Amino acid sequence: MRLRTYKRIAGITNDVEREEVDRELADRFGPPPPAVGNLLDYALLKGLAERILVSSIERRANESGDQISSGDDVSPEKARRAHPVQGGGIAFDPGGTLWMRIERRGRIAESVRNVLLPLETKR
Repeated sequence: MRLRTYKRIAGITNDVEREEVDRELADRFGPPPPAVGNLLDYALLKGLAERILVSSIERRANESGDQISSGDDVSPEKARRAHPVQGGGIAFDPGGTLWMRIERRGRIAESVRNVLLPLETKR
């Protein structure tokens, strides 16, 4: 049952599936601790990152760096067009890494996903 549950979590691709898995886990095991919500958020972020060909996501203190590979459907140039304002905690370095300031208290995976989501619609 544990392997099936992990496989189901790893297969999350959208908000509807995330909520379904969350409800299933609550029905089966009772109210989940916050760590389960974080796991579901990261699974959702991972699915998005794979779809838009983000090669890596790195976290340092209160920043997240998302490496967008050159030559992919979502190049650094397309990412810059999706986030043209250099401010609000979002900036690109010369290597094409999108850096964003994130709140340490908030839902980090959700914050990163919200910045990457426009890149999926720009494809």
